[in-house]
Parts: sequence; C-alpha cells; structure tokens
Amino acid sequence: LSNRIADLLAAQEAAIDFSEDDGVSPPHPESGTLQKIIDELQSLLATYETGKLYQGGIRAVIAGKPNVGKSSLMNRLLGERRALVAPRAGTTRDFIEETVTVGGIPCTLTDTAGLRTPRTSVEREGIEMMQERLSLADVVILVFDGSGGLAAEDRMAIEAVEGKKTILALNKADLPHRIITEELAELLPGIEPLWISAKY
Repeated sequence: LSNRIADLLAAQEAAIDFSEDDGVSPPHPESGTLQKIIDELQSLLATYETGKLYQGGIRAVIAGKPNVGKSSLMNRLLGERRALVAPRAGTTRDFIEETVTVGGIPCTLTDTAGLRTPRTSVEREGIEMMQERLSLADVVILVFDGSGGLAAEDRMAIEAVEGKKTILALNKADLPHRIITEELAELLPGIEPLWISAKY
C-alpha cells in the first residue's frame, strides 16, 4: 500500500514538473486507484483490535470491595487454588496475575486488593497498585456480593471503573439474592448483571 501511494505521488509530482507536451500526464482522478487504497486501508484498520487481542491478549482486572469473592473467582477461572481465600477482609494486599486462554485469546487475570477506605499503610499501597492495574485494563470484572445490599465500598468500586469496559458479576448466587438489581441498573446503565457462584 505504501509503495502504491508513493507511485501515485511520484506520478502526480511528475505531472506538475512536466507538461503533457513532454508525454507526462497526471493520474486520472476517476481511475479509482486512490479510493481502492483508502478502502484497503480501512479494511486493514478494522482488523486491528482483533489482531491486537490475539497477539497481545486481554488484560482483565477483577475488582470490588473486600470479601465479595474476587479471589474465589480468580481460582475458579484458573481451575486451581492460586489466590489465598479467607473470611477476613483485606487478605489480598497487592495483586496476583495469571494467564488463561479464553476462546483462543490469552487473558491475563489480575486479582486485586478490595476497594475500601484503607486502614493501614500496607492496605493503602495495595489499593494504589490496584488503581494502577485498573488504568491498564482492557476489561474489568466488577464483583458484587449478590447476597447483600449495596455498600459505600461498592459505590467506590463503581466510581473506580467509570469509563472502562465492565463485566458485572453478582457473586454468591447460591445464597438468597438480596442485592437490588434496579439500583445497579441506575448506577451502571447498559451493563447486564451476570449471576455467578465462585464457590460452585
């Protein structure tokens, strides 16, 4: 394509420098050569995102408040116990990254510290690292506890993922559903919640 554009440009410049009397005429504007090149470039550009995904993979960050099941989901997606799971909030202090293949596309999963107002300097650093990972993410898997109501930390998580491609996962589907989905629809318009059970 580059060579064909250079050829067109050379022909145009030659037509400017020399007259038709010298036997040099500019490329005919209706020949469609330039339009063909434009069409091919647009077709090539359309494959960029897909090609980028297959070559570089997807960076997916699992985010949410503490104890919603982020690490359990990470372990479930990996098919092995990789992230430490404990009933006490704040177990994940920094982040864990592992790669899986989803539909032939490599996906780097990042399990992050729970989003809440930090209580220690270590937890503050973990949340800062999580925010760095969020800024680099292609997609965020935002996890809520479907068996509880929306908390201030959930709203903090929603603010943190604003503008990012988001998958909304309502975890603990095996327990009674208490989260108000209408409220979520207002806070995250256009994002359909996906009920999951990381345990089962």
